[in-house]
Amino acid sequence: MKVGRLILVASSGLAFVSAAHAEGGRAVNANPVQVFFTQLSAPARVPAPAAASVAELKKDRQIVRASWYGGGERLSQHTSSGEIFRPMGLTAAHRTLPFGTLLRVSALSTGLTTIVRINDRGPAAATGRALDLSHGAALNLGIAGKGEAQVAIEVVH
Repeated sequence: MKVGRLILVASSGLAFVSAAHAEGGRAVNANPVQVFFTQLSAPARVPAPAAASVAELKKDRQIVRASWYGGGERLSQHTSSGEIFRPMGLTAAHRTLPFGTLLRVSALSTGLTTIVRINDRGPAAATGRALDLSHGAALNLGIAGKGEAQVAIEVVH
């Protein structure tokens, strides 16, 4: 872990800038090596996930925007969980839910329902969508031709 952080800090270009300088003050005779190791040993800050947790979803269902993926856009044949991506499988990608979570997904426009398993990460937060369905799941829901749809999701297990 420290080796990865060492590379990150060294490549950031801020490795030899003291904390006082970064906050707008002046550092007098700051030792660059000491500053570097101080930054290296500082704990990494991880932002809290913005999406709902499993416990919050178990309370009630949520209405979210979902899309599907499964064409040639994937750069790797593996999902984030490490398993091989199967476009016709009943799987989905979610930013924060644990791998293996089973979701009941209901398309509001068609009234069709299916159960999917979370095995990948996504979609990107900037898209405004909360769920990426495999092509097989989108076909089961009747939304494959639309590309994107409003769905209700609730955790099954």
